[in-house]
Amino acid sequence: MADSRHIVYVTRDVDRALGATASSLLHIITNATPQASDFAASGGSCSLIEHDFLLSTIDLLKNTQTQQYFAEHKEAKLMVFKPTKQIERFAAENNWELIHPPAELAAQIEGKITGLDWLGELTSLMPYLWHGPCKDLPEVKLPVVAQFNISHTGNGTQFITEQAQLNDFAEKFPERPIRLMNYIDGPTLTSNIVVAPKEIIYGAISYQITGLKPFTDNDFSATIGNDFAFASSLLSEQAKKQYTDIAKQVAEKMRKAEWKGAFGIDCMWSTAEEKMYLLEINAREPASLSFESLLQQSIGDSPTIMDWHIAALLGESPEQAPAIINNGAQLVLRAQTTLPNNIPKGAIIVGSTINGTEYVRFRTEHQFMRTHAILNEQGQAIATAL
Repeated sequence: MADSRHIVYVTRDVDRALGATASSLLHIITNATPQASDFAASGGSCSLIEHDFLLSTIDLLKNTQTQQYFAEHKEAKLMVFKPTKQIERFAAENNWELIHPPAELAAQIEGKITGLDWLGELTSLMPYLWHGPCKDLPEVKLPVVAQFNISHTGNGTQFITEQAQLNDFAEKFPERPIRLMNYIDGPTLTSNIVVAPKEIIYGAISYQITGLKPFTDNDFSATIGNDFAFASSLLSEQAKKQYTDIAKQVAEKMRKAEWKGAFGIDCMWSTAEEKMYLLEINAREPASLSFESLLQQSIGDSPTIMDWHIAALLGESPEQAPAIINNGAQLVLRAQTTLPNNIPKGAIIVGSTINGTEYVRFRTEHQFMRTHAILNEQGQAIATAL
């Protein structure tokens, strides 16, 4: 008999779907990359789609192999990394059950402008300054951070040091909504959170590695990795408590909005004020969720946070909480098309070099950061080799 809990995770990047221990429930359909091939060769339940370039999620869904798999597994439920209205429509047209919260709700929460309305009173947790159409941009004390409604991994976020930059926005995009945030000098922290039927699960806090060359050309806001090990030693007990308080307030608001499954928050610690600020909510499976789950798998046999995410989407809660990790880090290469041959030992390289190095990641069980914004010896060795 078909298992009504069987899930098909369709994803452009196989790494997004890794870290589940309940593998019998999960089948992955993804691009045929070296990492995906390694996963399939190790016994992972996986269908690989060969193509000259990496197919997007919607194109993977339209692929004949995917269509055939769902035809043969009619009880299967659909899971993706980030649902969109287009994916929702396509799933509905094919009578596939997409088990995520509505894409419209996710977009409202994630939007830099719409998210302010959704947050309501919790906007006080942010370094919020002003929002409105660009034509009404006020003169403000600089520097500030300017953000349009939609951005990803830092794109769409700009560091403003001169009033002329804001005047330029007003001239070029007079009706376009924009928000201004006070500039905070300090490290960015992030964590994965799962809203399940019976409880809320909080993952470990990680240090968000941002804007370091040569991993990215965007030296202000592009996210290039996470360091769980460094975060555990960086933050004082006071800072950890402030972060936890913010996480709990946001999680309860997500629960009231009938969210289910994983989401993430980004916060920033103001070193001058010794205060934690909420920066944004990632209303979807965060990019670091699978990596945190793989780290959890390496230290025990309890359910991972990926297991909790999957269970929550099915309306279930595992009996055991995931392990809280305090080790592990990853760096993501975003700015280069070829890899050198002299990458130092000790860093595990995962990903694909199809279409350049879009999905190449360097991972360690230890840490890559020495202090805020400065790589340690191992991290610097990788940077030097690149």
